[in-house]
Amino acid sequence: MEREQTWIRAIQRRNSREAAEQLIQTYYDEIYRFVYRQTGSKEDAMDLTQSVFIAVLRALPGYRAEREGPAGLYSYSGNGAPCSRGLCGPRP
Repeated sequence: MEREQTWIRAIQRRNSREAAEQLIQTYYDEIYRFVYRQTGSKEDAMDLTQSVFIAVLRALPGYRAEREGPAGLYSYSGNGAPCSRGLCGPRP
C-alpha cells in the first residue's frame, strides 16, 4: 500500500508519467480480470479496463486517503461503468 501511495503522490505533485505507468502495470491484469468476469467479453473488458485507468488518473488530483490501493481502482471498475455501457454480465 505504501508504494501505491508514493506513486499517487508523485502523480499528484509532479504529474509523474513513470509513477502512472507503475500504478497501471501493477493493477492492469487484476482489474482486467475483474471487469472480464462482469462482461464476459475480452474486447469489452479491454475497453473498460482502459476507461477505468483513465478515470483513475483523472480523479487523482482530488484523491484523498479514503480510497487506497486496489480498493479505489475496484470502485472505479465496479462503479456502474459496465452497466452504463450495457455490459452487465456475460452476453448470451
